[in-house]
Amino acid sequence: MKDRRSNVLIIMTDEQPVQTVNCYGNDWVRRDIGRIFLQIFDVALSAWTSGRPGLCIFEETCGSALAMEYNGDLCSCDHFVEARYKLGNGQRTGLAEMADSRRQHHFGQAKKDSLPQYCRNCGVQFIYNGGCPKNRFTATPSGEPGLTIFVKDIEHFSLMLTAL
Repeated sequence: MKDRRSNVLIIMTDEQPVQTVNCYGNDWVRRDIGRIFLQIFDVALSAWTSGRPGLCIFEETCGSALAMEYNGDLCSCDHFVEARYKLGNGQRTGLAEMADSRRQHHFGQAKKDSLPQYCRNCGVQFIYNGGCPKNRFTATPSGEPGLTIFVKDIEHFSLMLTAL
C-alpha cells in the first residue's frame, strides 16, 4: 500500500493491519469522505448511516451478485461458481426466472440463517452480518461453526469505527 502522505510503500505484517487501518480511517474521516472512496470504509459508513452496507458480502442475505459463465450458466453468486450452485442456463431459462427462483431465495436466506450466535450478539452485526459465507469456516470461541476467518479484523476495525 502506498502512503499518499509520504510516497512510501507500506508492507504490513499480521500485527500491523489495525494500526494502519486506524491511521487511514482517521485521516479518511477528517479529510476524505466524499472525495476518496475506500470500499471498506464506505460500506461501513453506509451501514452506519442508512442501515444498508451496499456490498453483497456485508448484506444480511446473499443472492444479488449472480455470476454468468461464458456458456450461459448462471450461478447463485460470484463467490460460488460451482456446479451445485448452478441455477440454470440463460439460453434456456430467463434470467429473472432464475434470479427470483425458490432455490436462489434459499441460497440467499442461508447466509442469515446460518449466522453463529456469536455474530448475532455482536454490536456491529448490522455492518458485517457475518461476512461472506465462503469465508465462514472457523469456529466461534464456544465452538459453534460458521465464523468468518476475518473476525479479528472485523472486530478491530469496528472498534476503530466506534471510536471515531
